[in-house]
Amino acid sequence: MRFTLCALLVVGLSTLQLGCGSSDESLASIESRGMAVVDLDAVAKKLGRDVEMQKLISERQTALNQQLAAIQDNLRSQFEDKKTEFGPNPTEDQTQQLVAIQNQINLELRRTKATAQNDLERYKQGLIAEFREEVKPVVKQIAAENGIGVVVPKNEAIIFTFEPESDITELVASAMPESSVARESEISQVSHEEEQAEP
Repeated sequence: MRFTLCALLVVGLSTLQLGCGSSDESLASIESRGMAVVDLDAVAKKLGRDVEMQKLISERQTALNQQLAAIQDNLRSQFEDKKTEFGPNPTEDQTQQLVAIQNQINLELRRTKATAQNDLERYKQGLIAEFREEVKPVVKQIAAENGIGVVVPKNEAIIFTFEPESDITELVASAMPESSVARESEISQVSHEEEQAEP
């Protein structure tokens, strides 16, 4: 899953607005332009944060699905109880009541599903916002140290073209800690390689 982390990113000495990458920069070239680009999706991927966020989102979705299933079972149980109360031969009025109850249950389930979807989307956006907040001071420091007045996202919808020397994605990623998921993956890979190397 690709996390869209892009929104306008402007870095100055006193202003930083982050929304939403890899090369060996020539800092002198960047300084001469006073502008740089950064790919936050690439930063997240390099640090393993995309996998970490996807895992958290999947866990949240599972929890919401379990809640939804419990609500659905409860509503169906209420309907079956009412159906049993009316017996095998309900009157016309009772049949109309059952239809109304079924319609109300369907409406309630649609509302609950919509609420769960909105909750999941807010949770996802919250994780992305947290990551942006972590990146902000790093980008600001790199910009200040290298005389960069403006940093914009590497986004084709915003930027038509730029020179590779203006890309500071690697600098940003290198200045940030990897996620626990990425570290565990590296440890696992090293262990596997060591096992393969043993005679």
